[in-house]
Amino acid sequence: MMSQAYIDEASREAARTAAREGTTPFMVWKQDIKCWKELLASGGLEQLPFPFIGDHIPENLELEGEQFQVDSSGMGQEGEKALTVGQFIHKIEPNKAYAITSMGEFQIWMQAYVEVA
Repeated sequence: MMSQAYIDEASREAARTAAREGTTPFMVWKQDIKCWKELLASGGLEQLPFPFIGDHIPENLELEGEQFQVDSSGMGQEGEKALTVGQFIHKIEPNKAYAITSMGEFQIWMQAYVEVA
């Protein structure tokens, strides 16, 4: 089991790396969501494209809404605290960017971002 200190340090390291390498949250478009839903229904969805950036916030973006706790083990069930990937896909909104802010042993925390002028 991962300790909270280990999870926190991994998030800090992800933020440093994202800032150094210019990694940004993945901008989601309506067609992305449609494609992911189709892949999920056919059993072909293997991975989503969201980067792990810790608490790094690029200059042109700001946080939007609450974080989503998502099962990353593939064993999660609906009704549990962490959303299944399918449940998360149904919460994703187009024209927002998403990234992983923290990773545990069996869950990830996702955050939405919006562009600022």
